[in-house]
Amino acid sequence: MVVYDVTLREAGDELSSTGEGRHITVVESDILHSSRGSGFVNKGDPVSIGATLVGVALTTATAATDRVAVDTEGIWVLPVVASDGNGVSDVAIGDILYIATGVVSKINTGIVYGKALSTLSGSVTAQLAAVKVHME
Repeated sequence: MVVYDVTLREAGDELSSTGEGRHITVVESDILHSSRGSGFVNKGDPVSIGATLVGVALTTATAATDRVAVDTEGIWVLPVVASDGNGVSDVAIGDILYIATGVVSKINTGIVYGKALSTLSGSVTAQLAAVKVHME
């Protein structure tokens, strides 16, 4: 759940931590991310929240109740699996990327995550790539 208290606020007040409106705050237990280490989201992880929100975690959580800042826009270096629904598939600049359970790839069964700004050779192993993160 996105966590914002609007009591004592007025219409038109900015709630984003940076004043840009692209950072949101979410409870860790509501974030879908890859599972590694502690099982909690790590700073720099590609994430999704609900059916349409995507971004990159800006903080590391140590508990399911932690509030995590997520950037919903930008160009990020992220792990991308160069595969689609038919198996391994090269990634070209401009390809639409999707996220499912924290894994970014061309497999379109997930949520639209953004667009590739790097090329990758087809592989089932994640490789670092420049990704323009953008919610549809």
